Amino acid sequence: MAGINLDSLGSETQERNYLYKVLSTFSDEEWVEFEKFAASPYFNRGRNFGVLMKILKKHRPGFESPELRKRDLYRRLYPGKAYKESVMYSTFSRLGNLAEDFMIQKEYEKDEKLNRDWARMTAYARRNLPRKGPALIKKLSDRLNSGKITVRHYFDAKEVAKEVASYFYLFDQRHKLPENIHEVLKNSLYWHVTESSMFLNSLFSQKTFDKAEYDASLYKELRECFDFEKFLGILKVKDKKNYTLMLIQYLNVEANLHPLRDEPYFALKELVFSGLASFDRDFKEYLLDRLAELCSLRVLAGNSKFNKEVFEIRKKLVEEDLYSDGENRTIRLSKFRTTFIEALNLREIEWAEMFFRRYIHKLNPAVMEDVRLYCEARLCYERNDPDRAIELAVKANIDQVFFKLDLKNLLAKAYYDTSSVESLYSLLSTYYQFIRNSGKSKENFFKRHANFVKYMKKLAAVRFGVNNSEDVGLLLKELAKANVSAKSWLIDRFRQLK
Repeated sequence: MAGINLDSLGSETQERNYLYKVLSTFSDEEWVEFEKFAASPYFNRGRNFGVLMKILKKHRPGFESPELRKRDLYRRLYPGKAYKESVMYSTFSRLGNLAEDFMIQKEYEKDEKLNRDWARMTAYARRNLPRKGPALIKKLSDRLNSGKITVRHYFDAKEVAKEVASYFYLFDQRHKLPENIHEVLKNSLYWHVTESSMFLNSLFSQKTFDKAEYDASLYKELRECFDFEKFLGILKVKDKKNYTLMLIQYLNVEANLHPLRDEPYFALKELVFSGLASFDRDFKEYLLDRLAELCSLRVLAGNSKFNKEVFEIRKKLVEEDLYSDGENRTIRLSKFRTTFIEALNLREIEWAEMFFRRYIHKLNPAVMEDVRLYCEARLCYERNDPDRAIELAVKANIDQVFFKLDLKNLLAKAYYDTSSVESLYSLLSTYYQFIRNSGKSKENFFKRHANFVKYMKKLAAVRFGVNNSEDVGLLLKELAKANVSAKSWLIDRFRQLK
């Protein structure tokens, strides 16, 4: 829900608004850590934010109280002094910078051991302290070659080899350089394959992606110079350890480039599931998310058999507890939405509710209440309570296009079921206009919703007597072939009219 302090766009409030947005992302545990961070003279550079932190703590995560108006805050921070806008601007700016430093520190801590060891090795070399270097090199090597495989395994292997090569160079042990340079070169190539696969799939997963644009790109020309089949054939014989990981990345892209082919997807799934025990949690999450996205791509292409397949992948993510990991990371809103609605689409109502209640607290606090209303509305409708669904849905205000379309779709169905004719026609008009105004009406996802509006108008016309000359049987045949949102619902309602 929009807060009174978060919506103002005036230049005089920008620093305050930004600070509140940053602070709203901190979990309860992170807030406790940030209080200590902000109190440390080493980090706060001698400024005392104690009073302000206590005030802000009372009003997190929304920061919507009138008590947080700048003049009211100033009176509490500087009692008896005349208000100065520049002082408040400076205060919010400095605390905002401190909050950013805290976020950076949290990111650094995720890879703290490796980062510290790299820095330590560099320090040994620059300060001519060679005694501990060999033991540290062995420690880094052991860490890379034991334990779980990470998303950035080849990046870390490449960087460690570079640091070791640099260490030997600075200590004039050049006879040891070739082996490490070979490691740098090999892992640089492996990392390129991994990273390009990840970024290509990120590109393809964007709803605005146009395949024709990729087909005309320089990168596509360059990529096609690389003979992946030959590359994989060599690895299969000479480097079996890395063959499977490279094959996973290759199939990852192939399954995305060819959504009408099932073979790359199922080959990728087999490799991922057979290797889950050897991957760390981030790599597991990435690969299972990729499988889910590839399933969704096939569903959008009209392959309905992947509806159940994608739900099974989502269940696996929950079974492996990959939606939260004890580091208080939030769940992406889009990931939460797709998991929830995929369960509903398969009539897995109890599972959908379990997922919603178990993980909603992992969302950004700024959207949590509106998403709760959205989920409750969807559940009420699935449990045959359209009136309550309408009551909840009209209160939800989520500023994301997919949720807006979901809510319009839900309200259209609920208005139809409750015979709210005027509300239905009014909604269908704004629904269609929203799709047109989006500028994306030709994209598959938006086409599905546009088709829903088209068939819903025909359905309403037959039922409510506006045009009951439509051939329901013919419409059902059209629907069976159409790529349309809420297809099974539409088919069911048309059959009720026969």
